Amino acid sequence: MALVARRTNLLLNQCASRNGANFGLNTQMWDTKRQIVWLAAGISFGTWIVYVDSRDDMGKFDPEVFVFWELVLLAIIGALFYLYSRKKRQ
Repeated sequence: MALVARRTNLLLNQCASRNGANFGLNTQMWDTKRQIVWLAAGISFGTWIVYVDSRDDMGKFDPEVFVFWELVLLAIIGALFYLYSRKKRQ
């Protein structure tokens, strides 16, 4: 598998240098628009899952459980957002 990955990467780099295109190989992948889309999708989908899971066996909504898991969700998203948003030091 590693040999196939190396050959594929080499082929893409050769094509990119020949055609003057970079196929996104050297561009920053975590741009602002992508951050906004992923944050909106993650928070809305996560909040929906937390809302569904915050009901007890009788179907009654428990706001304390919802707030707890929503804070956990936002902490995870915040940590991942921080990790992926950092610029690589060269």
